[in-house]
Amino acid sequence: MHKIISLIVLISLLTFFAVKTVHHYNEHSRLKSIKSSNQHRKELWQLLKDSWFFIGTPALMAVIILDGLGYLVHPLFSMNIATEFMHLDSNLVTYVWLIIFIEFSIFGIMSFMRGRKNKKQFVFGDVGALIPRNNKERWIGAMMAASAGINEELFFRLALPLAVLGVVDNQIVAIAVSSLCFGLGHVYQGVKNVALVTFVSLFFFALYALAGNLLIIMLLHFFIDFNHLVIQSYINELGFKSKKNYQT
Repeated sequence: MHKIISLIVLISLLTFFAVKTVHHYNEHSRLKSIKSSNQHRKELWQLLKDSWFFIGTPALMAVIILDGLGYLVHPLFSMNIATEFMHLDSNLVTYVWLIIFIEFSIFGIMSFMRGRKNKKQFVFGDVGALIPRNNKERWIGAMMAASAGINEELFFRLALPLAVLGVVDNQIVAIAVSSLCFGLGHVYQGVKNVALVTFVSLFFFALYALAGNLLIIMLLHFFIDFNHLVIQSYINELGFKSKKNYQT
Protein backbone atom coordinates (compact mmCIF):
# COMPACT_ATOMS: atom_id res chain seq x y z
CA MET A 1 0.00 0.00 0.00
CA HIS A 2 2.86 2.37 0.87
CA LYS A 3 4.41 1.81 -2.58
CA ILE A 4 1.13 2.68 -4.31
CA ILE A 5 0.75 5.87 -2.27
CA SER A 6 4.38 6.78 -2.99
CA LEU A 7 3.82 6.22 -6.71
CA ILE A 8 0.74 8.45 -6.73
CA VAL A 9 2.64 11.15 -4.83
CA LEU A 10 5.61 10.81 -7.21
CA ILE A 11 3.43 11.21 -10.31
CA SER A 12 1.72 14.24 -8.74
CA LEU A 13 5.05 15.89 -7.85
CA LEU A 14 6.47 15.30 -11.33
CA THR A 15 3.30 16.78 -12.85
CA PHE A 16 3.58 19.92 -10.74
CA PHE A 17 7.28 20.08 -11.58
CA ALA A 18 6.69 19.79 -15.34
CA VAL A 19 3.98 22.46 -15.36
CA LYS A 20 6.09 24.79 -13.24
CA THR A 21 9.18 24.31 -15.43
CA VAL A 22 7.31 25.18 -18.64
CA HIS A 23 5.50 28.08 -16.96
CA HIS A 24 8.72 29.47 -15.48
CA TYR A 25 10.47 29.20 -18.84
CA ASN A 26 7.72 31.25 -20.50
CA GLU A 27 7.63 33.77 -17.64
CA HIS A 28 11.39 34.23 -17.80
CA SER A 29 11.27 34.77 -21.57
CA ARG A 30 8.66 37.48 -21.08
CA LEU A 31 10.62 39.00 -18.20
CA LYS A 32 13.67 39.59 -20.41
CA SER A 33 11.70 41.88 -22.72
CA ILE A 34 10.19 44.04 -19.97
CA LYS A 35 11.62 47.54 -19.54
CA SER A 36 9.02 49.07 -17.21
CA SER A 37 10.08 48.90 -13.52
CA ASN A 38 6.51 48.42 -12.33
CA GLN A 39 5.86 45.58 -14.76
CA HIS A 40 9.21 43.99 -13.93
CA ARG A 41 8.31 44.08 -10.24
CA LYS A 42 4.90 42.50 -10.95
CA GLU A 43 6.53 39.67 -12.89
CA LEU A 44 8.96 38.99 -10.03
CA TRP A 45 6.01 38.84 -7.65
CA GLN A 46 4.33 36.34 -9.97
CA LEU A 47 7.44 34.13 -10.03
CA LEU A 48 7.52 34.26 -6.23
CA LYS A 49 3.88 33.19 -5.95
CA ASP A 50 4.39 30.44 -8.52
CA SER A 51 7.22 29.00 -6.43
CA TRP A 52 4.92 28.53 -3.46
CA PHE A 53 2.02 27.21 -5.56
CA PHE A 54 3.86 24.77 -7.84
CA ILE A 55 6.77 23.74 -5.60
CA GLY A 56 6.35 24.61 -1.91
CA THR A 57 2.74 23.59 -1.32
CA PRO A 58 2.86 20.26 -3.23
CA ALA A 59 6.15 19.41 -1.51
CA LEU A 60 4.76 20.06 1.96
CA MET A 61 1.64 18.00 1.24
CA ALA A 62 3.77 15.15 -0.12
CA VAL A 63 6.04 15.15 2.91
CA ILE A 64 3.04 15.06 5.24
CA ILE A 65 1.36 12.23 3.28
CA LEU A 66 4.60 10.20 3.27
CA ASP A 67 5.16 10.92 6.99
CA GLY A 68 8.49 12.60 6.28
CA LEU A 69 8.42 15.75 8.43
CA GLY A 70 10.94 14.19 10.80
CA TYR A 71 13.52 14.19 8.01
CA LEU A 72 13.74 17.97 8.25
CA VAL A 73 16.00 17.49 11.26
CA HIS A 74 17.05 13.87 10.78
CA PRO A 75 18.97 12.28 7.90
CA LEU A 76 17.02 10.72 5.04
CA PHE A 77 20.21 9.43 3.46
CA SER A 78 23.15 7.51 4.85
CA MET A 79 26.35 9.47 5.50
CA ASN A 80 28.10 6.81 3.41
CA ILE A 81 26.50 8.39 0.34
CA ALA A 82 28.80 11.37 0.85
CA THR A 83 31.90 9.78 2.40
CA GLU A 84 32.16 6.59 0.34
CA PHE A 85 30.13 7.02 -2.84
CA MET A 86 31.05 10.70 -3.40
CA HIS A 87 34.39 10.51 -1.50
CA LEU A 88 33.80 13.71 0.46
CA ASP A 89 35.27 14.72 3.81
CA SER A 90 32.90 14.25 6.75
CA ASN A 91 33.87 17.78 7.95
CA LEU A 92 32.75 19.37 4.68
CA VAL A 93 29.73 21.08 6.26
CA THR A 94 32.09 23.14 8.45
CA TYR A 95 34.17 24.21 5.46
CA VAL A 96 31.16 25.23 3.37
CA TRP A 97 30.47 28.38 5.39
CA LEU A 98 34.06 29.50 4.79
CA ILE A 99 33.60 28.82 1.09
CA ILE A 100 30.41 30.89 1.08
CA PHE A 101 32.19 33.79 2.80
CA ILE A 102 34.97 33.67 0.21
CA GLU A 103 32.37 33.61 -2.57
CA PHE A 104 30.64 36.66 -1.07
CA SER A 105 33.95 38.54 -0.99
CA ILE A 106 35.09 37.62 -4.51
CA PHE A 107 31.75 38.34 -6.14
CA GLY A 108 31.42 41.53 -4.11
CA ILE A 109 34.67 42.88 -5.52
CA MET A 110 33.70 41.79 -9.03
CA SER A 111 30.24 43.39 -8.77
CA PHE A 112 31.67 46.68 -7.49
CA MET A 113 34.34 46.86 -10.21
CA ARG A 114 31.82 46.00 -12.93
CA GLY A 115 29.57 48.75 -11.59
CA ARG A 116 32.49 51.16 -11.89
CA LYS A 117 32.68 50.18 -15.57
CA ASN A 118 28.91 50.67 -16.05
CA LYS A 119 28.44 46.91 -16.37
CA LYS A 120 25.87 44.73 -14.62
CA GLN A 121 26.94 42.19 -12.02
CA PHE A 122 28.40 38.89 -13.15
CA VAL A 123 25.89 36.03 -13.22
CA PHE A 124 26.00 32.37 -14.18
CA GLY A 125 23.76 31.61 -17.14
CA ASP A 126 20.79 33.52 -18.48
CA VAL A 127 19.47 34.91 -15.18
CA GLY A 128 20.07 38.64 -15.68
CA ALA A 129 16.33 39.31 -15.99
CA LEU A 130 15.78 38.00 -12.44
CA ILE A 131 18.24 40.44 -10.86
CA PRO A 132 16.48 43.24 -8.92
CA ARG A 133 16.89 46.68 -10.46
CA ASN A 134 16.20 48.82 -7.37
CA ASN A 135 15.65 48.61 -3.62
CA LYS A 136 11.93 47.84 -3.96
CA GLU A 137 12.74 44.85 -6.12
CA ARG A 138 15.51 43.78 -3.73
CA TRP A 139 12.86 43.15 -1.08
CA ILE A 140 11.19 40.81 -3.56
CA GLY A 141 14.62 39.33 -4.30
CA ALA A 142 15.10 38.57 -0.61
CA MET A 143 11.73 36.80 -0.51
CA MET A 144 12.61 34.90 -3.68
CA ALA A 145 15.84 33.74 -2.02
CA ALA A 146 13.89 32.58 1.04
CA SER A 147 11.33 30.90 -1.20
CA ALA A 148 14.07 29.03 -3.10
CA GLY A 149 15.75 27.95 0.12
CA ILE A 150 12.54 26.61 1.62
CA ASN A 151 10.49 25.41 -1.34
CA GLU A 152 13.20 23.96 -3.58
CA GLU A 153 14.94 22.13 -0.76
CA LEU A 154 11.64 20.79 0.54
CA PHE A 155 10.68 19.62 -2.97
CA PHE A 156 13.97 18.35 -4.43
CA ARG A 157 15.88 17.29 -1.33
CA LEU A 158 13.00 15.74 0.64
CA ALA A 159 9.59 15.29 -1.00
CA LEU A 160 10.71 14.02 -4.41
CA PRO A 161 13.46 11.65 -3.19
CA LEU A 162 11.14 10.41 -0.42
CA ALA A 163 8.54 9.50 -3.04
CA VAL A 164 11.15 7.82 -5.25
CA LEU A 165 12.46 5.85 -2.27
CA GLY A 166 8.93 4.67 -1.55
CA VAL A 167 8.74 3.23 -5.06
CA VAL A 168 12.22 1.82 -5.75
CA ASP A 169 13.92 1.81 -2.30
CA ASN A 170 17.27 2.88 -3.74
CA GLN A 171 19.06 5.97 -2.39
CA ILE A 172 21.27 6.42 -5.46
CA VAL A 173 18.27 6.37 -7.81
CA ALA A 174 16.38 8.82 -5.57
CA ILE A 175 19.31 11.25 -5.55
CA ALA A 176 19.88 10.89 -9.31
CA VAL A 177 16.22 11.48 -10.24
CA SER A 178 15.87 14.45 -7.87
CA SER A 179 19.13 16.06 -9.01
CA LEU A 180 18.24 15.66 -12.68
CA CYS A 181 14.86 17.28 -12.06
CA PHE A 182 16.50 20.07 -10.08
CA GLY A 183 18.80 20.75 -13.03
CA LEU A 184 16.01 20.60 -15.62
CA GLY A 185 13.96 22.98 -13.49
CA HIS A 186 16.60 25.61 -14.27
CA VAL A 187 16.51 25.05 -18.04
CA TYR A 188 15.48 28.70 -18.51
CA GLN A 189 19.06 29.58 -17.47
CA GLY A 190 20.58 27.73 -20.42
CA VAL A 191 21.97 24.25 -21.07
CA LYS A 192 25.30 24.88 -19.31
CA ASN A 193 23.52 25.94 -16.14
CA VAL A 194 21.37 22.79 -16.20
CA ALA A 195 24.58 20.76 -15.88
CA LEU A 196 25.98 23.13 -13.23
CA VAL A 197 22.78 23.12 -11.15
CA THR A 198 22.56 19.32 -11.38
CA PHE A 199 26.07 19.11 -9.93
CA VAL A 200 25.12 21.60 -7.20
CA SER A 201 22.14 19.39 -6.35
CA LEU A 202 24.44 16.37 -5.86
CA PHE A 203 26.62 18.53 -3.64
CA PHE A 204 23.61 19.62 -1.57
CA PHE A 205 22.55 15.99 -1.18
CA ALA A 206 26.03 15.19 0.13
CA LEU A 207 25.81 18.07 2.62
CA TYR A 208 22.36 16.89 3.71
CA ALA A 209 23.72 13.37 4.27
CA LEU A 210 26.64 14.74 6.29
CA ALA A 211 24.68 17.31 8.30
CA GLY A 212 21.60 15.15 8.80
CA ASN A 213 19.54 18.33 8.95
CA LEU A 214 17.72 19.79 5.95
CA LEU A 215 17.18 23.13 7.71
CA ILE A 216 20.93 23.79 7.42
CA ILE A 217 20.79 23.15 3.67
CA MET A 218 17.77 25.45 3.37
CA LEU A 219 19.74 28.19 5.11
CA LEU A 220 22.74 27.61 2.86
CA HIS A 221 20.57 27.73 -0.28
CA PHE A 222 18.99 30.97 0.97
CA PHE A 223 22.37 32.62 1.56
CA ILE A 224 23.62 31.72 -1.92
CA ASP A 225 20.53 33.13 -3.66
CA PHE A 226 20.35 36.15 -1.33
CA ASN A 227 23.94 36.95 -2.18
CA HIS A 228 23.33 36.99 -5.94
CA LEU A 229 19.83 38.50 -5.95
CA VAL A 230 20.27 41.16 -3.27
CA ILE A 231 23.79 41.75 -1.99
CA GLN A 232 25.65 41.64 -5.32
CA SER A 233 23.05 43.78 -7.12
CA TYR A 234 23.36 46.40 -4.36
CA ILE A 235 27.16 46.35 -4.45
CA ASN A 236 27.04 46.63 -8.23
CA GLU A 237 24.84 49.71 -7.87
CA LEU A 238 27.26 51.19 -5.33
CA GLY A 239 30.09 50.74 -7.83
CA PHE A 240 28.09 52.55 -10.50
CA LYS A 241 27.22 55.42 -8.12
CA SER A 242 30.80 55.75 -6.87
CA LYS A 243 32.06 56.32 -10.42
CA LYS A 244 29.23 58.77 -11.11
CA ASN A 245 30.02 60.75 -7.93
CA TYR A 246 33.74 60.70 -8.74
CA GLN A 247 33.09 62.12 -12.23
CA THR A 248 30.93 64.95 -10.83
